[in-house]
Amino acid sequence: MEPPIIQQGDELGSHSVDETAVQNGLPLASSSFFLKVKTVFKPSSFTCQCPRGDVDYCCERARGWLTAVLEKEQLNNKKPNITQSQLESMRQSYTQLTRTRELSDYEDQICKDLGRTFPRAEQFKDEAGLEALKRVLLAYSRYDKSVGYVQGMNFIAGQLLYHCQEEIAFWIFATLIESFELRHVFERHLPGLYRHGSIIDGLLRQQEPELHGHLQELGVLVEMYASDWVICLFASLVPLHLYADFLDAFFARGWLYFYTVCLCLLRHFKRRLLEQDEIAGVLYHIKFKSLEKRAIVFNEATGEVEKPGLLSKLFEYIGRRLQEESAEEVWKQVLKASQQGPLVEGATVQQLERAFEGAHILID
Repeated sequence: MEPPIIQQGDELGSHSVDETAVQNGLPLASSSFFLKVKTVFKPSSFTCQCPRGDVDYCCERARGWLTAVLEKEQLNNKKPNITQSQLESMRQSYTQLTRTRELSDYEDQICKDLGRTFPRAEQFKDEAGLEALKRVLLAYSRYDKSVGYVQGMNFIAGQLLYHCQEEIAFWIFATLIESFELRHVFERHLPGLYRHGSIIDGLLRQQEPELHGHLQELGVLVEMYASDWVICLFASLVPLHLYADFLDAFFARGWLYFYTVCLCLLRHFKRRLLEQDEIAGVLYHIKFKSLEKRAIVFNEATGEVEKPGLLSKLFEYIGRRLQEESAEEVWKQVLKASQQGPLVEGATVQQLERAFEGAHILID
């Protein structure tokens, strides 16, 4: 996805920019490109421990993602002749998106979400790290106004910034949304969320009928536990230093790999989930975040903070979970299991997609 050359007075955002951007493709395939781009981009303060290779604006893992972007766009065979002006155009296009005086309708929400994005990571404790994240998110909200900003994007962008400079992170992020079917997840009414949720539910019903039946009996809907998985691509849940393993496979296999991770995660907790007799116990194991904050409700009538009875038992578990099994260990095991063999076949997913689309038509 080659960044458009934005002339003074050009409209930013919407697909006037987006369509221009995809015509020639971002020229990132050859090693010569990576050496040339080094003269344009300045080193960034990304903090991953991945090998850097012969460049200092991204790690080797992010370099692979850029190549995967090209493969998805089927641009590798074109072998474009990269010029210094094209590289400068990419930097300038992003810079203009960040420096335009055009206000974003999403700026307030983005600013609220900055402090919630990996607050324990050193990179995002630093003001410079948060400002880089803010610029990437604001730039995208102007770049594609039809999508703008949706909560969850902050975690995906943050994961990318952990591995590369912000200009590079922005273009990977934009291409991820455009070319890897994330657009439908973020569009109004979140149509992709329901589609992917339906597929996850169908796969669980086929491959783990006992667990699927148990969750149904308890009234646990797939949206209760899988919404964060879909909207964030697991970015809010997988530790920063492990998420590159997920992205490596996602760029190679797409949503088939995502569904595989979903099944591996549910299988990891299967025994404990089958032991649960209420919704709170199920969500405690597979939400991967403290539900204490979500369980607190402000009662406008009394002016007091209350905790709903449904989740009351959950508070007994808070604080003991990390002693039982750390989230990091869980994800190491889940990601390892997801790499050991294809659990989800394309034909199966296509059948589930057709079933979802048919049901959707009937509902409409």
